Amino acid sequence: SFGTARDRPGDRTPVQRRSRLGRDRPAEWVLGGGRILLWRQARVEGEGGWAAAVKGLLRMGKDKTPKKEKEDKMEEDEEEEEDSQIVLSVIASPLAKDKLVKKLLKLVKTASKTKAVRRGVKEVVKAVRKGEKGVCIIAGDISPIDVISHLPVLCEDNEVPYIFVPSKEALGTAGQTKRPTSCVLVKKGEKGGDSDYKEKFTECFDKVKKMQVY
Repeated sequence: SFGTARDRPGDRTPVQRRSRLGRDRPAEWVLGGGRILLWRQARVEGEGGWAAAVKGLLRMGKDKTPKKEKEDKMEEDEEEEEDSQIVLSVIASPLAKDKLVKKLLKLVKTASKTKAVRRGVKEVVKAVRKGEKGVCIIAGDISPIDVISHLPVLCEDNEVPYIFVPSKEALGTAGQTKRPTSCVLVKKGEKGGDSDYKEKFTECFDKVKKMQVY
């Protein structure tokens, strides 16, 4: 055994060193929770156990992940699972990549606030036939595809650039609707409007225009 102060006057246990410094408090008060097991191990095994306990406490502190980081990681895992379950239609071309998708969804969100967007197949078809110009964003996971199969041809005939995004749910959320949206038409906006919106629109418009095949 490690011994006590009476048996070995020249040596003191870790617990007794703490007593000399005036810090002799219950293990539950000092460590709390499950860490009391490490403290008890140190008292039983002596110096070796005390060193192992200190290392264990330090390791527990380093490995502890903040609650916010855990929540963010769970959200990312859920998004990855949703992305893996998305099935795109065969006509989803041209398809926007991740960076462009984010920019397009931000543009749709901003356009919704300024009422410069048309939502749904009926509204988009009506607006395009009337000659309204802008960018047509179509969800690539719509089923059956007959719902949107006529939109690319309609946009090509009226010289309206169009592009597909992977998720109808994301498009609906960006358009500030509670339901998934099959397509939206983002308009340029009125003259003298928000300059920041016009810059975002021009940037997305140019990128989508370059991806057209007609």
